[in-house]
Amino acid sequence: ANNKLVVGASYRNSKAENAKAYDESSINNLAIFANNMWEFAPTWTLNTGARWDKHSKSGSETTLSAGLNKKFDENSHAYVNWGQVFKAPTIDDLYYNNPYMKGNPNLNPEKGDTFTVGYGTKLNDKTDINVSYFYSDLDDAIAWEWDENWNGEAKNINRQKKNGIELS
Repeated sequence: ANNKLVVGASYRNSKAENAKAYDESSINNLAIFANNMWEFAPTWTLNTGARWDKHSKSGSETTLSAGLNKKFDENSHAYVNWGQVFKAPTIDDLYYNNPYMKGNPNLNPEKGDTFTVGYGTKLNDKTDINVSYFYSDLDDAIAWEWDENWNGEAKNINRQKKNGIELS
């Protein structure tokens, strides 16, 4: 059995340079993450991950993910993935401010779960086919709402469910 562990960290600072369009100027996020890829049988791989975010406006959150991949042969595989979501508002979502668009400094981060099931195969050197079904269920999803005069404001939506099929 093969095992591969990846550990890392990232720091991101967003600063608005256009003072006329923003109420405040910066947000930052520190993230520490680990991902383990475990080939526990010749055709099976389990991926697990954990991530901790500390956002200057949205607080701290730990999210988990897991995925299982089954390789059928050198050219085809199927997979199922699950992951938790923590998506803090962007600087535009929070602080953009002009006569037609208003950010919202009181936004909550998006939180929820995503699921994906898929299959991929390589037909020849020039053709790969991939199909997947995805589903997400988010609380406090962030969306820009527009009134009848095309004035926009960032808001949290109580709950957002999405699903669909991707084919490539």
